[in-house]
Amino acid sequence: MTSERLRLEGLKREAYERIANEREPFCAGCGKPEWEHSHRLPQNFSNYRYIAVDENIDLYCRLCHGRWEQGTVWKLENGQEAMEYLLRADKGYFLRKLKQMDDRMGEELNFNDALTALQPLKVVFPEWAIKMVVRYL
Repeated sequence: MTSERLRLEGLKREAYERIANEREPFCAGCGKPEWEHSHRLPQNFSNYRYIAVDENIDLYCRLCHGRWEQGTVWKLENGQEAMEYLLRADKGYFLRKLKQMDDRMGEELNFNDALTALQPLKVVFPEWAIKMVVRYL
């Protein structure tokens, strides 16, 4: 590991310690009392610029971490906040994540349509997610 990478890992550890001292030990996506660190902007994004930025790091359980990575952001309690952070931090990445979320919303609607004949289901997306997709895509 290079000295620069060691420095970045040290900064990340310090951020994790600050977060552990400042936040409640619960998943920000669902409230479960279990969590792991999740970066809104990937750790290596923009030459590691956001690796140790506290606001870029969420505490998520594995399920919610997967929801973030897979783009089902509307299912997270802090989904709107996370997306608004991306918009402020890097609009290009925000648009990629929003497109991913829009794709997952479409898949969920298609899946719901296929099941409707068997059992009526209603998919409800939060208003913030719909407005964000309409406004920016």
